[in-house]
Amino acid sequence: MTAPPVARLPGRLDRPDRRDLGILGLMLVLGGLNLFIAQGFDDEDAMFISHLPAWGDWVAFLLLIVPVAWRRVAPAWVCAWVGLGFVAFRLLQVPEGLMSSVAVYLTIHAAGAYEADKGRRDLARGLALAGGLVAVVVALVQEAQAVDFDAALALTFTIGINVAFYVTAWALGDSTRKRAEAELELTRRAEQLATEREARAQQAVTEERVRIARELHDVVAHHVSVMGVQAAAARHVMARDAEAATGALANVEESGRQAVAELQRLVGILRSEHAGGVDEPQPTLDGLDALVGSMRGAGLGVDLRVIGRERPVPSSVELSAYRIIQEALTNVLRHAPGAATTVVLSYLSEALQVEVVNGTPTSHGEATGPGGGRGLLGMRERVAMLGGTFDHGPAPRGGYRVAALLPIAPVPAPEPAARA
Repeated sequence: MTAPPVARLPGRLDRPDRRDLGILGLMLVLGGLNLFIAQGFDDEDAMFISHLPAWGDWVAFLLLIVPVAWRRVAPAWVCAWVGLGFVAFRLLQVPEGLMSSVAVYLTIHAAGAYEADKGRRDLARGLALAGGLVAVVVALVQEAQAVDFDAALALTFTIGINVAFYVTAWALGDSTRKRAEAELELTRRAEQLATEREARAQQAVTEERVRIARELHDVVAHHVSVMGVQAAAARHVMARDAEAATGALANVEESGRQAVAELQRLVGILRSEHAGGVDEPQPTLDGLDALVGSMRGAGLGVDLRVIGRERPVPSSVELSAYRIIQEALTNVLRHAPGAATTVVLSYLSEALQVEVVNGTPTSHGEATGPGGGRGLLGMRERVAMLGGTFDHGPAPRGGYRVAALLPIAPVPAPEPAARA
């Protein structure tokens, strides 16, 4: 099993930029000037006596300094090269001490700041730090050979500066890398949150479309059931009461138009990629009178009773109560046409209770089909979504009973005007 790829830290480059080339140019100028001056000293005055010819000093200097420009392209490799090169640089006693030390500092810092792989990072910095320690050892040897107290004191001070120099490079490199890693982690988390937010938004859209599809089933099933009952009634009375048949067929026509309008509206929403909800307002309990009136027009004797003080309830509870009553009355039309039906809406202290009870069907209508139980399942889902209870089954005195208890939070509100 292969290891996952290491993340690329901010600041890494594919090739040296102008800043790196500028720093390299400055180091070459200052280091070359330092080397040129050092080569002009007599052996007695020189701090380091090189084991190389003059041109060899320049080659060694260039081989050590030039790779510094690539420290952000390949930080570990450049740091290791400069560290090992610095060891050779000091053992050969090339008479240049300023820019060579700066090269070690910059590469130690770069390896710590821009190398994401911990193994390569620590190995490279260890080699570079070892090179710095070699410089300290060489300086100690030179100090031991010095007879001048001031020179020995200056060398001791230089050793301390070098040690602090390299340790500071190590610490600053770690600090830079940790900040970069923190930024990467924040970016990753932001992207993850954005992805999760988009997924939740898509899920919300899907859930909304599922809800709209359920609404489509409820509305169209209601209209189609009314149409079936009215068509059956028209067929029964057509021969003896043309006016009644005409009225029934007019109701069929109106229900058909409403069903088509609902289909166009809701299916249009389902097809839209950016639908934010239903354009028209959802039905409320204020529309129960109109619903009962349409059922009475379809030949169903419906009695609506409201118990308790009417007050505002959550929209989800209100919509669910309306749909449960609508579906229950549609089922009565479908399975027990002509049956006397009572709808009871009770405002309790912490719940809204809905009860639809129908008696036995009369001989004035004809069942329109077996249905399939989808209406009861939809009602049960609505109630479960609100954390309520749902019950249905044969009524004690015959017929059928559907009851739902929908929990609501108490909402204080002034008592509205009495229902007409």
